[in-house]
Amino acid sequence: MKAIQVKYLCATNIYVLQISMCYKYLCATNNKGSRLKAFADGGCQTTISFPQELSWEQAFYQAAHALCIKYAWPGPLVGGILKNGDYVFCFKNQK
Repeated sequence: MKAIQVKYLCATNIYVLQISMCYKYLCATNNKGSRLKAFADGGCQTTISFPQELSWEQAFYQAAHALCIKYAWPGPLVGGILKNGDYVFCFKNQK
């Protein structure tokens, strides 16, 4: 798993939220289907069912979005894929 530094700068408040996000694909078992697990600093984590109808990039976005919703982190996410194949998401700057 790769740690990804995410910085969020709020235009109306003076603070920076730094989050390291890691992702792990969990294979299907006899009892559960395949899943994606998103981790962040401080023990924050969430697991979603792997959305088979989506692309890998969309699936990882959905996991990152679920983590943000669970912990009420602000701002919309933007992201993509690095040359090494890692998925990267960060908070979009809002003006």
